[in-house]
This record gives sequence, structure tokens and C-alpha cells, in this order.
Amino acid sequence: MARNPRRKTPRPADAIRIYEPVAVTGLFETEDYARALLRPGQRAHRLDRAVASRMARQEVLRRDEPPWVVVLILEAAIRKIIGSKEITKAQLTSLLDLISEPNITVLVVPDDAEVYPAAGFTLFSQAGEPEIGFVESAGGTGRVIELSSKVEGLRQLWDLIFSAALPDVASEALIREVMESL
Repeated sequence: MARNPRRKTPRPADAIRIYEPVAVTGLFETEDYARALLRPGQRAHRLDRAVASRMARQEVLRRDEPPWVVVLILEAAIRKIIGSKEITKAQLTSLLDLISEPNITVLVVPDDAEVYPAAGFTLFSQAGEPEIGFVESAGGTGRVIELSSKVEGLRQLWDLIFSAALPDVASEALIREVMESL
């Protein structure tokens, strides 16, 4: 298939905003955590491909100019044991290491916050381009949202959740407390 010479190669996002209600976001998962999370109902070869795909996504964090990443994660998601206590503890340790990077922020939305979006979503931003959304669905599927009014709705929802999250220092302390209790 011939490549269209007029078509631009998409640039990577400058900023990524993620809301994750269920588990640590795939962008930050350790291999063992991803494998435990994705294992139910998977054949070994499909599981290996799914885990490899998750790990490949993380290359964006190792670029010379990585994007700004802000993740909002529900408290229940950091408390949930995935695979085993050891796997979860290693994942939370890795999350704490990532938080030390200047371009990464993880904020925990406490259990008593009055925001209840059930599905995770991501907002991708690029200088000079319209923001794009991605809404998670069951089974690792989802849909891209490009219609500006729908993306604006996701942005408003993001802002609502963000306003209910703990500050960065309190979020890090809670993640550390949960990790140390395992």
C-alpha cells in the first residue's frame, strides 16, 4: 500500500492526562503487574503479545523530550492487590520512582470524593492541535474521541475529578503508606 505523501506523520503528544478508576495505568505498569492484570481468560501467546504491547507504550516516557503526564487514580485502585502482594508492592514502588520524574504527576482521588466516573479516559494534547480523547472500554478496547464538544466534556470531567484529588505530596504519601503496608 502506497503512503500518501501529503499525509503528515502524527507527532507524539506533548501532554497526556489520564483518569484511571480500576488499576495503575498501562503506561506505568510493571511487566509482572501487567501480566497479572491481563492474564484472566487469555491464552499464553495472546497474553505475551498484550504485555509486550503495554511495555512498548512506555517508550514514550524515555524519549529525549517526554510528554507531561498527569494521572488521576482512585484510591481503591492503589489498594487493590493485583496478582499478589509482592507484585502490587513492586508496582507501587515503581510508581513512586516515576513520580520523582519532573514530567510525571500522580494524584490519588480519595475513596470519599464525590466523583463517580466508572470508565477510564485519556486526553492527549499537542501544541497547536485540538485535544483528542480516548475512552476505555471492557476487554482493553476503547474509542477515540475527536469531536471538540465531546472532548470538551471529557476535559470538564477531568477538571472535576482533578479538583477532588489529593495534592501531589499527600498522594505520594498515601501511595507510600499503601506500599509499605504490603
